[in-house]
Amino acid sequence: VAGDPRLDHLPRRDGSHPDPRSRALRVTMLASSRERFFRLLFPLWAEAAIHLRLLRADAAIAIAISPILPAGTVDQGIRPWQERLAASRIALSREATPVAIAECDLVITIPGTTTMEVAALPVAALVVLPMQMIGAAPAEGMLEWVLRIPLVGPWAKRMIAPVIIARHRYVSLPNRLSGRAILPELVGTVTPEGIAEHAVALLGDEGRRRGIEEALRDLAGPRG
Repeated sequence: VAGDPRLDHLPRRDGSHPDPRSRALRVTMLASSRERFFRLLFPLWAEAAIHLRLLRADAAIAIAISPILPAGTVDQGIRPWQERLAASRIALSREATPVAIAECDLVITIPGTTTMEVAALPVAALVVLPMQMIGAAPAEGMLEWVLRIPLVGPWAKRMIAPVIIARHRYVSLPNRLSGRAILPELVGTVTPEGIAEHAVALLGDEGRRRGIEEALRDLAGPRG
């Protein structure tokens, strides 16, 4: 049976795990490779990472920033947060998603293709959709130009998004493909504290994380 060759570029995880007592648990938050999403998402991720540090002093926490983002956009986004992140021992990395998440115990991301990369490794992930940002988030193709109409655009996005989400039931691709909640999803008016609390619960439940990885491994199937 032929596997999926699109998965061949991803690092391989053999399903074995080191004793969690032998090293710090690793959490990586993916800050998106699209400029507008990055500008919206980074402050939320930064605050969530700082709250997570307060709850899990022993965790290794990083925010991964896509190397394809323009340096100016990245510098502008991280500058107001650098001192606080450094004081909280939050690492910032410029790495492509497969490299950034290869050795993680937990990934925090938004819906999109990164959820399939998570499935292909596989690694447990928390998928976050902050509905309070929907009005400013970009749509796709011609729809985006229609929704840029002043006043009407943001309102229309906020009205349309809940209908689309309700129709699909799940927001992450692995959950949609499988028809069940493999990856935990946090959808709604999301707070940094809420993200941190959900992350802490997953970090503290090794059995659940391993169960997520096993289900993702079955879903992704073999490589090419």
